[in-house]
Amino acid sequence: GSEMCKETDADLDEYLTCIDALRPTVSFPILKGLEIEYCPDSLDYYSFLFKEKKLDYLLLGQHYYQDDDGSYISAFSTPEKIGTRGYIKYARSVKEALETGYFPILAHPDVFFNNPYSWDDNCEEACDIILNAAIQTGTVLELNANGIRKGIQLLGNDRRWPYPYPNFWKKVAKTSIPVLIGSDCHDPASMWDSCVEEAYRIAAEWNLSDNLTDNSKTIQFTRAIRNTIECSLCEHSIVMNRVFDAPAASQLIFAYKKVRVNCNEKCFFLPYKKGCL
Repeated sequence: GSEMCKETDADLDEYLTCIDALRPTVSFPILKGLEIEYCPDSLDYYSFLFKEKKLDYLLLGQHYYQDDDGSYISAFSTPEKIGTRGYIKYARSVKEALETGYFPILAHPDVFFNNPYSWDDNCEEACDIILNAAIQTGTVLELNANGIRKGIQLLGNDRRWPYPYPNFWKKVAKTSIPVLIGSDCHDPASMWDSCVEEAYRIAAEWNLSDNLTDNSKTIQFTRAIRNTIECSLCEHSIVMNRVFDAPAASQLIFAYKKVRVNCNEKCFFLPYKKGCL
């Protein structure tokens, strides 16, 4: 209801105020952004976030899709009666979202494979829908390390990570779609961990090295380090374009625990370039 909206707006304002306060204290740019769901009736809200709240970007994190009866289904638990047909519905919702032009980046585009179903023609079609939409809209795809943190699982007949899903990314490798590695850490200790390292390793193994490139059309990401830092306000996220050389990258990776910024009892853990704070 309206009270919930007000409460959410208050959290968002606090989040943005914290970023404004942090920006003058560091020597690298901090971008304002949100990972957000796509709802067809929320276009005015996305416009509001850019025009009134002055966000730099929205990252599409689609976790639900709508069934024929109007009910919403979690991408993490597609019912057996729907099976991989649900993947196509999910992919079409992503396509519709990207075509709005509000989302320059698609988070965990293969998250719908977090289900116990084997690869089939529906999987193929769903992937093609998403990849074709990304090509048409110039969208960056995130290879998400948080799926690796979930560990190898028995999903149907396969033992694998819920995502990243190799068949999806091997199809990406045959395109020129830009790809970034996202930590998607929900804890500062995981900002740059072995799972991020593993994500870079499998990106090379799956022939994605040529896709890992800066995307000047949307946000400039550096090759040295790319990740999303989750904060404690709902699931808002901060993306930082902050590293310009490998030595600086190594300093950031291991120094992040030393900086904690408190804002009304909300804590943001930020990496920093040595000597800048």
